[in-house]
Amino acid sequence: MRGGVLLLLAVMALSAWGGESQRWPLKQVFGANNVGMVQTSRQAIVEHCPDDTCLRFILEGRDALPVLHDFAFLYLALVENYDVENIKGPDGQRYFAAILARRKGTCTGPDEAALARCVLATLVERHPIQGYISKMDEGWRRTTPFDVKAALARAGIR
Repeated sequence: MRGGVLLLLAVMALSAWGGESQRWPLKQVFGANNVGMVQTSRQAIVEHCPDDTCLRFILEGRDALPVLHDFAFLYLALVENYDVENIKGPDGQRYFAAILARRKGTCTGPDEAALARCVLATLVERHPIQGYISKMDEGWRRTTPFDVKAALARAGIR
């Protein structure tokens, strides 16, 4: 009996882990060592650190992590130019397309790129997302805020 319970718990844990990996494609695509995500009772934080420079995004709210995650994924693709559009999840669906389907709302466009730009701009308009750049400088980590809307505008996203 006890072995059956342990097996059931192990299967449930693996199922939960598998669902989690599909829900958070940032960790799947960029690696768990390069992406940090946390939801507190007050805010969500997503950070991408491919090297000594990190991009950190913060959104206030106790359930903000799903929105912030999707924003960060699209931001890295459209503003930072990471080639993630065709990476597929275990179920065969492209992560990029899944995020667009989840967030498109009233956005339309002649192609997926136009739709993605609209979704990203809409997320920034609806949610006060804060951006920070963190760099190592002479042995110290320097963190400075940056204007997320201005970064989108520089990338041609309005």
